Amino acid sequence: MTTASVLNKTFRLSTVERHTATIDGMTHAIRIEKKNGLTELMIDGKLYKGFVKKKSETQFDVWIKHYCFEVTVEDFRTGLLQRFSASEDKAGVATVVRAPMPGLVTAIEVSVGEEVRVGKGLMILEAMKMENELRAMVGGRIKSIEVVHNSTVEKGQPLLVIEPIR
Repeated sequence: MTTASVLNKTFRLSTVERHTATIDGMTHAIRIEKKNGLTELMIDGKLYKGFVKKKSETQFDVWIKHYCFEVTVEDFRTGLLQRFSASEDKAGVATVVRAPMPGLVTAIEVSVGEEVRVGKGLMILEAMKMENELRAMVGGRIKSIEVVHNSTVEKGQPLLVIEPIR
C-alpha cells in the first residue's frame, strides 16, 4: 500500500493502474500529462493545472493556482522505516509558504505573531502585471516573515512561516 500526505492528511493509495487510482477505497478516473512545463492532472473529469517540483524521492512541491502543497508519497516499507527512525513529532512542524512564481511583493497583509485561519490573505504578489493574493492553506500563528514590502522574489523562495498553535 502507498500513502500520500497533503496538509497533515494522509490518503491511502491501494491500487494505481493506467487510468484509475483507488484513493481511500474510492476508485477515480485519472490522467496525468506534462505539457509545456505544466503538469495536468485530471481526476474524475476535473482538470487541475500546476507545477510539480521533486524535492526528494518521496517529497514534492505542487503548485496549483496560488497555493503550494508539500506532498509526501511513501510505500509501506518507507513508511515503516520513517516511523521507526523518527525522532520528533511531525504534527507540530511549521509550514513554510513559498512564492509560487517570481514577482514583486506589493502588500503584506499579516504580521508576526498574528493568528491566521485557512483562507486568510497573507500577501499580494505581482507577476506579469497581475496581482495574486496568496492565502493561508493552514491555520496557525505567523512565526516569521522572510520578505519585505516591494521586494522581488524568485519562484520557490520562502515568504513566511506559519507555526501550529499549541
